[in-house]
Amino acid sequence: YTSIGMTEQELVDSFQTVVQSGIAKFFKALKVLLLLENDLGLD
Repeated sequence: YTSIGMTEQELVDSFQTVVQSGIAKFFKALKVLLLLENDLGLD
């Protein structure tokens, strides 16, 4: 166990979940921005 009461694997799994969630939100936001750019004729 680590000092925060989780095994190393639990820590890695939790970190991966957070990172994947962040990446998904980033790409969703990027897609929205690109769609807005196209709609506004800014490309």
